[in-house]
Amino acid sequence: MTIPDTGNSVNLVVTPVDDTLIEGSETVVVQITTVTNLLDGSDTIDATNTATGIIEDNDTATVSIVGGTTAVTEGAAGVNLQVTLNLTANGVAGTGTLATTVT
Repeated sequence: MTIPDTGNSVNLVVTPVDDTLIEGSETVVVQITTVTNLLDGSDTIDATNTATGIIEDNDTATVSIVGGTTAVTEGAAGVNLQVTLNLTANGVAGTGTLATTVT
């Protein structure tokens, strides 16, 4: 990126992609690593040479258990409880893809 000689700053626009992947918030870090051609010849970088932005995911996943309290006698075959994973991507329930395994 080049700062023109007619100004003292430029804007860097980071445009997030609105996907349906449920991955949580993501971090964008911009860091100045090299400076050349400063008029005073110093070519130094200020201590505040990084900026951080957070892209908040608009897709969600929730887990619920249906059934409340269910009793079973010791030694019995067991009890069935329904565990449901609900995905919502871009505001549409029942859509989306998990970025990781749910355990």
